[in-house]
Amino acid sequence: MNTTDGKQFLVWLCKQPVSSEKWFTKALTLLSICPKDTSVIDFILSAVDSNNFRLDGNLFLSLLTKSQGTARNCILQSCAFGRLPKSAFKKAFSYCEEHFQTTQERLLLAFVLRVYLRRESKGADHFSEFIRSTLVSRSPALRLHGLALIGFMTHVNVGDIINLRKALDAKNFELRMNSLNSICLLLKRHKEIKSNIVRSCLDEVLKIRVLQILRADPEKNVRACARYVLQERKKAADSFKNAVSE
Repeated sequence: MNTTDGKQFLVWLCKQPVSSEKWFTKALTLLSICPKDTSVIDFILSAVDSNNFRLDGNLFLSLLTKSQGTARNCILQSCAFGRLPKSAFKKAFSYCEEHFQTTQERLLLAFVLRVYLRRESKGADHFSEFIRSTLVSRSPALRLHGLALIGFMTHVNVGDIINLRKALDAKNFELRMNSLNSICLLLKRHKEIKSNIVRSCLDEVLKIRVLQILRADPEKNVRACARYVLQERKKAADSFKNAVSE
């Protein structure tokens, strides 16, 4: 799908017997997939992120399922995907998860899911199977996404925490950083997750490792993440202690 195809499709949309609101929704969805003009993209992001407009999930899914090659990649990478309404996003993501299996396609899906969960943070558990598959992937790039995504989940298990802790010793500083960010997010959300998982995040051995990172990690951004973890740990520990005493 190129810019010319997009313009022709918009012309076709203009001729359809639909309400102006429905036409605008379809046009907005199409434009969010096609343009190279960053000003158009900025407008769409602003409109959708402010909840003034919704994208057309059915149109997006129809284009996605009928596209191939470059056109399909264009749709996958578009700003529209991660900003679809909840039900439409779940359908589109489920279709992609079933049909797109290459590492590059999985990377695109992981990125899109991160965009979506920044807006719909409480919906992560619906995608737990995909998230856990990235967390243990052989691809370092996929693991990087998995480490970031696990922090959005509520039904975290002990295995997830073990994988987060292993990543703290990774040579790749981005893996260490994403692991710390997810631990920080879980501590921040300690009231939403199971008590045994909270205890794992409050574990003294983990605290010592985070302190070591704070004092000695060569990357300043990783050290900053460690500092945030310790701050959230103190808040969570006080809150958890009070809850248990009650």
